[in-house]
Amino acid sequence: MREWLEYHLLVGVGHFFLFPNDCDADSATRKLLVPYERAGVVTVDGEFDCAKGAQTRAYRRSIERYGTRAAWMAFIDLDEFIVVRAPMEPRSCMGWGTCLASVSSFVGGFNASSWPAVALPWRLFGTSGHVARPHGPVTVAYYKRASSRQAKDWRARSYKSVANMAACRAATVHVCSEFAPGWRPGLFTVNGERLELGKSTLRKAHQKFGQIYLAHYRTRSLEDWLGRGKRGTADVNCRSTSCLAKGRAPAEYNAVTDRTIARNVEKRIRQCAWVSRRRGVKAESAVGLLREILLGEAGGTLGGSRYFEPSGCVACWLQASGPACGGVARSAS
Repeated sequence: MREWLEYHLLVGVGHFFLFPNDCDADSATRKLLVPYERAGVVTVDGEFDCAKGAQTRAYRRSIERYGTRAAWMAFIDLDEFIVVRAPMEPRSCMGWGTCLASVSSFVGGFNASSWPAVALPWRLFGTSGHVARPHGPVTVAYYKRASSRQAKDWRARSYKSVANMAACRAATVHVCSEFAPGWRPGLFTVNGERLELGKSTLRKAHQKFGQIYLAHYRTRSLEDWLGRGKRGTADVNCRSTSCLAKGRAPAEYNAVTDRTIARNVEKRIRQCAWVSRRRGVKAESAVGLLREILLGEAGGTLGGSRYFEPSGCVACWLQASGPACGGVARSAS
């Protein structure tokens, strides 16, 4: 959970509306969220605690309750990470060179009066050879994925979306399902290259994974994958290869080696440190802790601190025109 939150703060997500269903308001996860709530970056809605099959109901409720608080809203799970590879304008980078855009600045570049949503093509990641759950960050440990062109699984060519809250009134797992008056459902989404695409086109077309996409760590380790199947808590349909019966995950999910996301994280953290120095801000400890959480590097204070409090990286722009360094975790004194 902490990695997922800090990663998305780093890429420029402004707020999280979380609908947990773990049936335990005193769980370690809930306690972890407290400082993020205190910092104003997380809202926890407990309506669907212990609920089964409440995903689309939670999406609808998030739009009804919180849609006015955001111009754009993505509906994603904890095993999904938004990746933005688009560069910022050089003049916005304070001499860094080619810095990476934030989610908010990239999506905000689309005309909100014209586009109901921005598509997030899926990249499906497999076990990367891990039998047991590995230590360290998800985006570092899992680096093998399915080929969008050759995989038999249709999910390798599917997507989710970032919805325009002026247009979307309800959402399914992947797209807006109800639209505000004046919006044409047929013109429901665009991809990261600003092409107008329809639903059938998106699913059938080869996705090139342009400037924005969604990394979906669908299996994680073999232990995680088989555990999900036994619990019935997720769709692990792989009948074509009988992978559950044979005690393995789909081999095609490990077809392509792809370390892009870890390199993206590395560049964003270096970007944050650079701007910190340019502004005369001492952020070494915060940056070191962020490197430990997101890159698994030793030397931070993650293991020894009592609790963590997220803070917007003071050295980075909060405006949409600046590069993303949305937040870092720092140990409390």
